[in-house]
Amino acid sequence: MRHFILAALLIGLLPGAVQAEEIAARNGAQATTTNGEIVITFASKKGEWPPAVGIPEKSSVVAGKKITLTFEVKATEAMPARIVVSEFAPPYTHLAGAESIKLGTSWQPVSLTFTVAATTVENVNLPLIVFESSPTSGEVRVRNIKASPAQ
Repeated sequence: MRHFILAALLIGLLPGAVQAEEIAARNGAQATTTNGEIVITFASKKGEWPPAVGIPEKSSVVAGKKITLTFEVKATEAMPARIVVSEFAPPYTHLAGAESIKLGTSWQPVSLTFTVAATTVENVNLPLIVFESSPTSGEVRVRNIKASPAQ
């Protein structure tokens, strides 16, 4: 079983470290890394699309197989978010169904299982976090991201 351990990668403890510039933040979201956590902030003005942040996984996901995605998340204010498995680059095609979650103000574990669509690409967002309420303030922190084949 292969695990994608983002926290260790972000602080450079494992080869192939994910760098902050590899995290795809768009539509008014900004993302940095601090102490192994992804810190997401938002533009002070709403845009045409909701803010989104994608964390890259640079290996193929297998078409038709299930994957389990786990991570911990907290926000400075409660807000809804949608978790998606998608292509890392445009057109950001969704490779599995989306799951809605409610972000709270304390660390909460999230565990979601997705069935990957028939299309397989090499670079995917595991996860892509879409902030549907288009927040214009506050902060979201994400840590301990792991993706593995579902049991």
